[in-house]
Amino acid sequence: MTPREELAALRRLKELEAKAGPLTGRPAADRDAKRRLKSTPDQLRAISKGATFGFADEIDAAGAAVETGFGNLFKRATGQKPAYGMGDAYGAVMDANKNADNLFAENHPVQNVALQLGGGMIGPGVAAGARYIGAGRSLLGTTARAAGVGAATGAVAGFGTSDGGLAERGRGAAKGATTGAIIGGALPSVGRLAQTGGRAINGALGQPFGGSNQGAIARLREALRADGLDENQLRAAVQQWRQNGVTPEFLNVAGENTRALIRSAGSQGPARQATQGYRNTTVASIPNRAIERTNALTPGETRRPTQFAADLDTLRTTDANVRYAGPNSALLDINGEMAQAMRGTTGRAAIAEARRVAEIRGDYAVMNELDQLPDGDLSSFPQMTGRTLESIRRALRDMGTAEAPTSRGAAGGYRGRVDQMDTGLDNVPGLREARGHFRAQSQGIEAAEDGASVMGPRSEFEPEIDAIANNPFGMAGARIRERQALRDKFGTRDQVKGILDDISAAPDVRPNLRQLYGAEGDRFANAAGNLSAKQEQANYIAPNTNSQTFSRENDNDNMFGAVRTAMEVAGGSIRPIIERLGRGLTITERERGILVQLGIGSPEDALRALAAVSPAGSQLSGNLFRNAGVATVPMAANQGTASR
Repeated sequence: MTPREELAALRRLKELEAKAGPLTGRPAADRDAKRRLKSTPDQLRAISKGATFGFADEIDAAGAAVETGFGNLFKRATGQKPAYGMGDAYGAVMDANKNADNLFAENHPVQNVALQLGGGMIGPGVAAGARYIGAGRSLLGTTARAAGVGAATGAVAGFGTSDGGLAERGRGAAKGATTGAIIGGALPSVGRLAQTGGRAINGALGQPFGGSNQGAIARLREALRADGLDENQLRAAVQQWRQNGVTPEFLNVAGENTRALIRSAGSQGPARQATQGYRNTTVASIPNRAIERTNALTPGETRRPTQFAADLDTLRTTDANVRYAGPNSALLDINGEMAQAMRGTTGRAAIAEARRVAEIRGDYAVMNELDQLPDGDLSSFPQMTGRTLESIRRALRDMGTAEAPTSRGAAGGYRGRVDQMDTGLDNVPGLREARGHFRAQSQGIEAAEDGASVMGPRSEFEPEIDAIANNPFGMAGARIRERQALRDKFGTRDQVKGILDDISAAPDVRPNLRQLYGAEGDRFANAAGNLSAKQEQANYIAPNTNSQTFSRENDNDNMFGAVRTAMEVAGGSIRPIIERLGRGLTITERERGILVQLGIGSPEDALRALAAVSPAGSQLSGNLFRNAGVATVPMAANQGTASR
């Protein structure tokens, strides 16, 4: 209708209104809807339709209904009669929009689709949907995610663009979901094909679009995005490794997609030599790194258990002779408990053992005193120094320890005699403090020489450490002994990986380490896991056979066959160009070298490289493509499910 014809129609409408009176009901609502429609350009409606998943008409109609409702309240309050209700307003705007949309789509189909697509790209959830799709770990995973997003957005758009009641809209939603799943599922493959083709053309032309450095960094960004990692997460991982006392390479803090990319890059050429060299060096160094980390369990303490025990024994003797010289050197009455412990053949054997040890140690005072003892009943020798009595008690304890593996009954008997000696000695005035200090030092010596291992059951380790928890000598001895035991385990190089795994993952080991070393025990267990991961990942990126994963699998396997066929058919002058194109389909040799060096280098170097090189055109176009892909689904559903 031309403007002149439209003006004439309005004149006729006014003449009819003048004769018949003001319009009411649905005709009046239709008239106001047409006026409302004139204030909204067709292009804006198309954009809003794409941005709202097809619900733009419903939103506009609901707004008109609300406006009408408020207007009617005012009219009734002032004594006026409303021309029509909210229902008429809603239906009239819906019909007016439907007719205008259909007319615009018929007269301007390309513009209509383009504007709806543009509206979809600024609509709610598009960026989130694109990020969700882009986080897929493989082409198959990305396709599944894209199909799911497509089905969801298609269903919403199909529901919104369909007319009628719930049944009709439900059918529209089902049709939109199907359309969305098909379109969405196809988008990742199309995007991968376009991205690969762009790389191939860039490589064939000598990489005018950023060169090898930018191409390698773009691939690295894509892998990190697929791993769901950003700069802050990478820095936090680096800090955690270093807190555990292990220095990581970039591949250690990245994810599996990034490691697969580095593995692929190092599958051939000079880059392969670099990954093989890194693997060999890393695996060979793991035992020494494990020993270094074990040494950190006892900072400032480098003595072996035997040296610690010898030094503590010397200190114990010195303390006994100097600090507690009086109580240890004074003659003490042999009370009933002590006499009972030293009675009979067993008592004489203990005295002989104490005399033998005193001679070895050069303790001539004890030797001389024991030499004066009668061979028979000790009741005729009623006094003895505390020092000599203590040496007999230790001899009984050592004899019981030697009997324990073969005779439980005999061992128990020895323990009973040791308890009698302890009771008797503790009842001697002035000797209790000296014996307590001596006993604490003895526990330290015993802990350094023998004890339960952190690698054993919790039920064995916990009681033993609890018994010496308040004894600094005992805890120091246990820590040094355990540190040395772990060092010795790491000396067996072919078993280091299994030991590291046990330390980091076995259910009893970490609690035992924590009980013995506190927070440092937890860090040591974490460090063991880090070192094990370093070895695994070094082996992964440098396998014995060429890797065909990640970009080679996604690019080469999908497209190189067609290039190879073209080479065979064409040959001649264009063969070099096609060969170059084939190299561009995977990774250029220069890109391989860059990726491998970044992967096996420090995380800081990789992060600086990522920050220094702006995103490549392929990455920017990939993000744009994903956003457009998500927006395409509701636009397609708008076209395919609408009944208007």
